[in-house]
Amino acid sequence: MNLNQAPTINQLKVIFETCNDKSAHHILWVDQVGEVRVTPLPDDINPCGFEDRFPTSVLRHETFQCGNGYVGQKAAADDGFMQRLFNSLMDEWKGLGGRLTQRYIDVY
Repeated sequence: MNLNQAPTINQLKVIFETCNDKSAHHILWVDQVGEVRVTPLPDDINPCGFEDRFPTSVLRHETFQCGNGYVGQKAAADDGFMQRLFNSLMDEWKGLGGRLTQRYIDVY
């Protein structure tokens, strides 16, 4: 899903469906060209070190804690949750206005 190419909420749902909520903490993030990703947090870093490991990140949501149902098929089926995330991504990306500064999103 790319935020510059007419993204849809269904594309976001597909990204979330492929995640395993019980395998790791996950981070929803966007790179410099608008690609949206959900990445398991590597065991050897904490969320504060995420930007160092993924320097192309310009937006990222708060960490989705393992086992809380924030990623995976159940999360993807929660239309309200997906809509809030989708709206947040679109609003924040638009707010960047092409500036490649890192932004942390914890309210959506």
